[in-house]
Amino acid sequence: MLVIIANLIFTFEPVKDIFSKKNMGRKISIKDLLEKSNLHVKRITLEVGILNYELLTTRTSPESWTVTQTIQHLNNTFDHYFPKIEEKIHLAPKSSNESGMYKASILVGAFSNSQRPKNGKRKFKIKTFSFLVPDNELDPAEVIARFVSNHREFDKYIEKGLTRDISKVKVDSAVGALLKFRLPECFDFLLNHEERHLRQIDEILENVEETKART
Repeated sequence: MLVIIANLIFTFEPVKDIFSKKNMGRKISIKDLLEKSNLHVKRITLEVGILNYELLTTRTSPESWTVTQTIQHLNNTFDHYFPKIEEKIHLAPKSSNESGMYKASILVGAFSNSQRPKNGKRKFKIKTFSFLVPDNELDPAEVIARFVSNHREFDKYIEKGLTRDISKVKVDSAVGALLKFRLPECFDFLLNHEERHLRQIDEILENVEETKART
């Protein structure tokens, strides 16, 4: 099983990066997760949410997503993971963890880190699972409101890491039992995945502006 997971991760992250200092003994902080979650919400509400309908719903090619679809993809991702988290988080033993620190495993931590943009760019393209693909017809206001609501629920799950040992339970990733996350790793992955798609939103808006400038 470890060999299969390693092959999956090596597809996205060079070996030298997987075993770099940033991944060896990397810690996941509940405080940092909450701060990152809050930053993402502010980014969507204060920067993206104020954009006009055209910018939020324009695609630059038949295959590309709009800004609204990208946010909906993040909502779909929450919809996929929340039932798994809800089912397992109550099984985590109660344990006071004032530091809010958890250790990430090397391979899963590297896979999570591989989602993050590097030097302002997404490092690779990934084919989206069909059940996470957003619909074509979406209301931007509803999608953004749902994103904010999802993050309120997400923060409640993260905060459980201060009163329960959430490292004791695991959930399947989107690829199934092939790759499992401990809950701190799951939260870390979801935020890194989100960071990746926030960068995608920047790219979409840049492309829309370039297209408008040429016409």
